[in-house]
Amino acid sequence: MTPFAIGSCLGAALAASAPLAAQAPPEAAAPPVLRLSLGEALARARASAPAVERARALEEAAQADADVSRAAKRPQIELSAGYTRQSDVPELTLALPGAPPRTIFPNIPDNYRTRLGGVLPLYTGGRVGALTRAAEAEAAAAGGDVASAEADLLLETTSAYWALVTSRASERVLAESLAAYEAHLADARNRRDAGLAARNEVLAVQVERDRAELARLRAANAAEIAEADLRRLVGAPPEARVEPTDPLAEPAAVAGSRPEPPDPGPAG
Repeated sequence: MTPFAIGSCLGAALAASAPLAAQAPPEAAAPPVLRLSLGEALARARASAPAVERARALEEAAQADADVSRAAKRPQIELSAGYTRQSDVPELTLALPGAPPRTIFPNIPDNYRTRLGGVLPLYTGGRVGALTRAAEAEAAAAGGDVASAEADLLLETTSAYWALVTSRASERVLAESLAAYEAHLADARNRRDAGLAARNEVLAVQVERDRAELARLRAANAAEIAEADLRRLVGAPPEARVEPTDPLAEPAAVAGSRPEPPDPGPAG
């Protein structure tokens, strides 16, 4: 094969593989975004809270026990019925002289039976009343456990929601402040190179910039923890990104924080 033919084959192979190399790898799908207000987060937390559901189930069980205890004071009636099918047997009949034939052992294959009984507690020594009061107290305690579990859930959800909001706001503010620190650091280095500033001034600015970066990383870590906690509380998938929609309220002005200007009085 001539050098020209070899070059042509290599050129054709490179041209065929070029479209394959130009294809970019498929991008990963963006995580779903879950936008929630505080009210929506609380509603989702109530709907998907295993602890609250467990407390409610225990309350229903305690109420059922209380109903059973109260029913022990009432009369109880028991009714039962049964049926038995027996094998056929030959009947035993005796014929005596001067008397008609008489069946001694008849064939009765079907056997029915019924029973009706009643129980009325007259004196129990206070046992039934004590059991009833104990069951009612346990049902009331179970109801209190449900209310406590719901209150704890609302508090935990509210805390996680606002922790996420404040952490992301802090991270955003600190990220914006890093640009000012970078400019200040560049200015300090320029003044040092020009002989107008000492080296310790540059180091001091560098330390302040690193502290701001550390605070930003801490805020970002706190935001991730709060978001994971909020996802767990509202029942969101692990890959979802929670976006709070309720903004932070601006602090209200404190009355009397600014002194009023003195009254100049009448001009004289």
